[in-house]
Amino acid sequence: MSDTAGTVTRVEPRPPGFVTDLVYECLPWLPKPYLLLEELVFDDGCILISVPAGFRCDLASVPKIAQAVVPKHELDYAGAVHDYLYDQAYDKDVADRLFYLIARSHEQTGRFRGRLAWRAVQIGGWPAWWKHWRERRT
Repeated sequence: MSDTAGTVTRVEPRPPGFVTDLVYECLPWLPKPYLLLEELVFDDGCILISVPAGFRCDLASVPKIAQAVVPKHELDYAGAVHDYLYDQAYDKDVADRLFYLIARSHEQTGRFRGRLAWRAVQIGGWPAWWKHWRERRT
């Protein structure tokens, strides 16, 4: 995975529940530097979420200090879906819980590190969620 400008990245392995791969281009000069080049579809049989191609996000904005415990690339799929749910002003608790379920299903992340990332999102996600909620309500 690369954060070099113009680099197209296909993230593998695909976590359980995803029907498509995460394919994005890095545009580091933008506030949300990752542009999805293909639709990202999550379908676990109960929940169906389609993140459209062209959606811009920051994937999982893991603080540098926390990346020693939970490397950012392990959360790319969870981060893309979570960013989309926040952008669409979905219920914050639902978006955060789905982030956790996707993060912990990654073969390298596991429950402990998935829970740690989830707690960080629960605590640090409020400003972003409120911003999108206000924009959708006005």
